[in-house]
Amino acid sequence: MSVRFERRGSANPQQRRVINSTLENRAMPTVSGILLLLASLTGPLGAQNPAATDGARVTARQAEPSVAANDNRTPAGTLRRGVLALTLVAQRARWHPEADDGPALDIEALGEEGKPPTIPGPLVRVRAGTRIETTIRNALPDTLLVFGLSGSGSRDTVRIAPGASGRARLTAGTPGTYGYGGATIVGDSLPQLGTGNQLLGALIVDDANPRPDRVFVLSIWPPAPGHFVMAINGKSWPHTERLDMSAGDSAHWRVINGTRGRHPMHLHGFYFRIDARGSWAADSAMRGERPTVVTESVPYRGTFSMTWTAERPGNWLFHCHDALHTSWRRRFNLTGERPPQTPPVHDAAHHVEQDMSGLVLGIRVRGGSGGAGPAPASNPAQHRVRLVVNEKPGVYGREPGYSYVASDSAEPARDSLEIPARPLVLTRGERAEITVVNRLSIPTAVHWHGIELDSYYDGVAGWSGDGTSKAPLIAPGDSFVVRMTPPRAGTFIFHAHADDMRQIALGLYGALIVLPPGETWQPANDHVFLVSQIGRGQGAKVGLNGSVVPSPLTLAAGVRHRLRFINISVEDDAEFTLRSDTSSTSSRDASLVTWRAVAKDGADLPPSQATTRPATLRVAPGETYDYDVTLVPGRYRLSVKSYNDFSVILDVR
Repeated sequence: MSVRFERRGSANPQQRRVINSTLENRAMPTVSGILLLLASLTGPLGAQNPAATDGARVTARQAEPSVAANDNRTPAGTLRRGVLALTLVAQRARWHPEADDGPALDIEALGEEGKPPTIPGPLVRVRAGTRIETTIRNALPDTLLVFGLSGSGSRDTVRIAPGASGRARLTAGTPGTYGYGGATIVGDSLPQLGTGNQLLGALIVDDANPRPDRVFVLSIWPPAPGHFVMAINGKSWPHTERLDMSAGDSAHWRVINGTRGRHPMHLHGFYFRIDARGSWAADSAMRGERPTVVTESVPYRGTFSMTWTAERPGNWLFHCHDALHTSWRRRFNLTGERPPQTPPVHDAAHHVEQDMSGLVLGIRVRGGSGGAGPAPASNPAQHRVRLVVNEKPGVYGREPGYSYVASDSAEPARDSLEIPARPLVLTRGERAEITVVNRLSIPTAVHWHGIELDSYYDGVAGWSGDGTSKAPLIAPGDSFVVRMTPPRAGTFIFHAHADDMRQIALGLYGALIVLPPGETWQPANDHVFLVSQIGRGQGAKVGLNGSVVPSPLTLAAGVRHRLRFINISVEDDAEFTLRSDTSSTSSRDASLVTWRAVAKDGADLPPSQATTRPATLRVAPGETYDYDVTLVPGRYRLSVKSYNDFSVILDVR
């Protein structure tokens, strides 16, 4: 049986098609099945685990201690002569995922013996070759399984009865980023929802010369449809840690996914280099030239490490680009209240704190200039655009439709919509000035996704800018002038960054294409395939270029076509395949063609990665990919698997 933990709240759970395998788990009804499942989730290679001892079941429930947020700066345990001795306790505790005096949740948590429990659990950090000797005491009323702290093989999961202690032994192997965790057994089954989801921690294996870094663990409670709280290092935005940096600083981060879903992690304003990708069980350093991205999707129990440089001052964000995981609506889960249809407060000065939650980190870069939005350059802008934000009632049932409409001369009608917006085409190195005019009945803001620009124009109202001047919300009837000089050519996105789940779903998104100097956009052989959610509620679906039934396209044969893939859906991955469809009406039976990878997130791929490969691609929200393809005459089918499946026919002549 497949169990889906994160889905659009209004959708029928039986109707939702899950295309991301990392969002699926196989329910294991028996203990033996559970052990087989967890055996594949262990840490780096080490020695076998001695059997856990049994003990009396816990019968008396003591007062629950408060959980401390763990910033993963201080390693746990005692290190002597190459052996780390560590004693952990699994216990019930009170967790305050927002303010320390805010709403609390009763959860299971890990802590060092004699110290408060923490979320995530204590940081286990050693150099390669270190022997890790862990004792785990189970103060829970249920049987505890612990994995990731023992050697590989059939005995790598520790089972500990209530009131008993178990031991785990591990010799740290390959340097990298790993995780460890636990789960509770109730009766003879492992409940999939709500239990043991904070029993997890980071396991870092350093080489001989480790560099300074930060470790961020993503967690969820409980992973139930429409009702969950998400945190980074034990806190949910706006109570997550603020990261202070100076202009020019280089940062090395490790990200560990402790939730039961994937998370496309997006950095505003900067590119970051992927140094390694892995899982809780294995880690692989990137070889040769390393990918440079603005969004990296980390799968279920996945990890990655990244390096980036804070090149420009100002305030920035690092967050999951699944809008469901950063929505203000998630806060109402702490108190059990039903969230209203629109944010209860829209105070421009505190907008970002009111309009986001969950998997968000705030970054403040000090020094230099430009964070507050410099005065217009003495030289005039070389490209001016008037971008009107329109609204039309009743487009999606009771919901209106929203749209960006570019206007070079005549003003568009107030109810005219273009969903998605026409691609906004700029030129690398040319100064652009975009005047955003808000005709909506509500405030809005626009984020220029993937563009390296001054913080003030980044589009996060109440945050973008610096300590003295921050970008405002664009109020109804008001406007805001954005200034940028794109430093690179590629495929980017512009989209709403206010009440994202609603405003993006109702149409506020478009492709932003930056061309090299001297080039003009040629839509006959330069094609945008933009995936988005269309509408809200029970009837919402995922579509391509604004339609759930895309019209056929005619392409010229024998010439090179640029295919630009963009996913700006609020929560759904999209899987593309391109097949020859001449021999069969069924795309399943047709042959897969090949294409050449060109770019990721607007950054050109290095030659070693710009390879020809089978035409299949998975794109998470907030990602863009560019491919080149040359096709012979015939009929082709570009299929898209997402919340709903559909395809578009390419007639190549």
